[in-house]
Amino acid sequence: MKFLHTFTKGGMLAVLLLLLGNFALAQRTVVGKVTDAENGEALIGATISVVGTTRGAVTDIDGKYSVEVPAGSTQLRFAYTGYAEEVVTLGASNVVELAMKPGSVLDEVVVVGYGTVKSKEVTSAVASLKPKDFNKGNISDPAQLLQGKIAGVTISRPGSDPNGEFTIRLRGLSSLSSGASPLIVVDGIPGVSLNLIDPNDIESIDVLKDGSAAAIYGTRASAGVVLITTKKGASGRTTANYNGFVAFDQVSRRYNTLDAATFVALGGNDLSPEDPAAGTDTDWFDQVTQTGKSNVHNLSIAGGMGKGNYRVSFNYRDIKGILLESGFKQYNASLSFSQKVLNDRLTIDGGLLMTSRNQQFGFLDAFRYAIVANPTGKVTDPGNPEYTKYGGYVEKDLFDYLTR
Repeated sequence: MKFLHTFTKGGMLAVLLLLLGNFALAQRTVVGKVTDAENGEALIGATISVVGTTRGAVTDIDGKYSVEVPAGSTQLRFAYTGYAEEVVTLGASNVVELAMKPGSVLDEVVVVGYGTVKSKEVTSAVASLKPKDFNKGNISDPAQLLQGKIAGVTISRPGSDPNGEFTIRLRGLSSLSSGASPLIVVDGIPGVSLNLIDPNDIESIDVLKDGSAAAIYGTRASAGVVLITTKKGASGRTTANYNGFVAFDQVSRRYNTLDAATFVALGGNDLSPEDPAAGTDTDWFDQVTQTGKSNVHNLSIAGGMGKGNYRVSFNYRDIKGILLESGFKQYNASLSFSQKVLNDRLTIDGGLLMTSRNQQFGFLDAFRYAIVANPTGKVTDPGNPEYTKYGGYVEKDLFDYLTR
């Protein structure tokens, strides 16, 4: 009986080992990491599929993956946009790490709105800028980030008015009805004003200059398309970033105007006797200008857990122009989030953008009047009741002020 009992335990153990062995042969889990062959960086979002099946996986933020390989399957296909597709035959090891090499994507099909085109048909008309390519320094408008960076794209803002909008020309004056400015598309939403976007929140800018590439947006895109992608959070880590700067603007060149003594010597003093300006020598250009100051602060918090991520940012801008009473204060707040549900079959994306802008436009003709104004005139005369209604400032009831 003792022998029979021992034999029974050994038989059960053998059967258990046999079953486990069959299960191992039936299915196994393969793990690994996918990187860039040139710089060794992890490739996020690379696709790994089991050849001949519908099973697959996607690499995480560290380039790692885990995929279940059923019985009879011996190959894995690795694919990533811009890289050559590779098929790897599995061996005895359950760890497969791959360094992918950049490859041709000319035959890759790209979905563009309600149609599809091959990459080779659009890449010649697309210019893309990343943060490392953006202009640095005193940037108060997103258009300044790509100013002078793309051939054939003209960006300008005549004058020094900080409230003036930048003019963007991609393809010249190509339409009489839809305007000459390109269509601005932010995170897939067309028709967004650049004033609503803070430059610190921009991750990339793509410019579509070719008519066929922009045709999906209709006549609105007859002057080209500027695609803006904002920054997003990354799952698995929480980061906080702050950046800010203070910049100053001054007049680099100015007109030479007469002082009071020279003006009088040339017979230009036409002030009436009852309004003497003895000893007054006014530089009107100095009276209407100031040292411009830009005060910018940006704070952002980004992170995520599992298959979701978020990003929150706050921006403050206090811009003062070189003309008195010109400039603006702007507050921006943005929120973006993404969450995968239903076993990654559904992705929920959302965003919120709020902007408050208080502008001071000053008096743009002040520069012209500062050049022609009488240098012997007073700026203020508080003791004169005639100017009480102007707060003591000398103000003539004239239609215009001219000189000869």
